[in-house]
Amino acid sequence: MQWIDVETWPRKPLIEKYSTYVFPYINIGAQMDVTKLYDFSKKHGISFYCAMIYGATKVALEIPNFKYRLVDGKPVLCGRLTPVFTYLPKGEEQFYLVEQEFEDDMVSFCEKAKEKADAMATEAEHAYMHGKDEVEILYMSCIPWIHYTHFVRTVEHGGKDNIPRISWGKYIQDKDGKMIMPFSVQVHHALMDGYHVGMYFEKMEAWLDSIE
Repeated sequence: MQWIDVETWPRKPLIEKYSTYVFPYINIGAQMDVTKLYDFSKKHGISFYCAMIYGATKVALEIPNFKYRLVDGKPVLCGRLTPVFTYLPKGEEQFYLVEQEFEDDMVSFCEKAKEKADAMATEAEHAYMHGKDEVEILYMSCIPWIHYTHFVRTVEHGGKDNIPRISWGKYIQDKDGKMIMPFSVQVHHALMDGYHVGMYFEKMEAWLDSIE
């Protein structure tokens, strides 16, 4: 993680503007064709949920703005991004948070993430919060019971929370046999604009379409 000289940073006026807002977030949702990823997950025997976490993290790493954070009001550039995702064991009603270090190999990442999530189910105390100083992360969540149209995530500290939150819902099969799923991105406007979120969606769609 490296500090950014805010005095010479082009986004300085946006930090000054949006850091005073109670809800300074951009939240955009769209429908994604996840057919190829769904088929890939079935073929390789991996969790579709973990495969989505892999892809969402991979794409975020390709866009500098998704690696910007504000620490004590000052901008930094993260050197890594680790997904922190919600996990709900079968038969349970309360989720917990799992943190899994990212790696390039999708199958390996998914196997490790699922193994870690399942192992945590036997722990006496689950993790629900992460350290307040932990910023080199991405929050991931899924609402697999709802093919929703929009989903706003919870945030901490009235606008100070600036970690991106990426979510998705229930996939359904359309009349053409494609698996279509709602997908949402919530980010702090001081660190990026609609342009960067649009770039994220384009890259995510391209990645989903490239899977074989």
